[in-house]
Amino acid sequence: MSPGFCQRCRTILLAIGVAAPPLSVVAQDAVTVVRIEELAAPTRGVGQDTDAAIRIDDVAVGLNGVYKIGDWTPISVEVSTDEAAHVTLSVQTIDPGGHPVILPVAEVDLAEGGTHRIDGVYKSGRLASPVVVRLLADGQVVASRTLRPAAVDEDGSEAELRQSTLLVVTFGRPAGFDLLEAGESGPDRELKVVELDQAESLPATLDGLAALDVLAVAGGYNQIDERRSRVIQDWVQHGGHLIVAVGE
Repeated sequence: MSPGFCQRCRTILLAIGVAAPPLSVVAQDAVTVVRIEELAAPTRGVGQDTDAAIRIDDVAVGLNGVYKIGDWTPISVEVSTDEAAHVTLSVQTIDPGGHPVILPVAEVDLAEGGTHRIDGVYKSGRLASPVVVRLLADGQVVASRTLRPAAVDEDGSEAELRQSTLLVVTFGRPAGFDLLEAGESGPDRELKVVELDQAESLPATLDGLAALDVLAVAGGYNQIDERRSRVIQDWVQHGGHLIVAVGE
């Protein structure tokens, strides 16, 4: 048995009966004991766990699927349960050194059966890193989903961005930003503009906004809830660039 221990998150990893790969952990406040053999087990795809009491129905990563490697990436998981449950959401991906990394993302109480949304952030260290999303209850993996990163997004441009890329997110369709992307992207400077149609697509945590370089908002101000408004204020105070178009 070879244990690994993360001082920050108090996460213990136990390699039991298997040759454990090199493993590193980045986590939030949580105490988790995970068997390496469970983490290496094949994951079930959509439609293979439909009879389970807890199911992963959908996973959304990044901002309209766009995210920066090496920065915190928003993740939203839609979960269905048949009854109340206490679950932990974790993400396994690859760190900059090429090793598997496990991030406990959130620990939540699902008060009753039905559909629930669990939000959090995770960080990948390399391009084209597969992502395994897991739900654990009572220390056991009860549902999982493996994501293969797309090379391009819906408009044919890159979905995975390097940290050096200038990431501009717009909400409310401010004019001119499509021309900005076309004019500024090039071999010496990469720029990506992501357009959000719904305010709820904006991250609701400071970590979720961390990868943004510029946020441009034009209209739809009443759609941005109080929590997101406070987070945007904190983000600006930490160096984020906010552009607000107020019209004539």
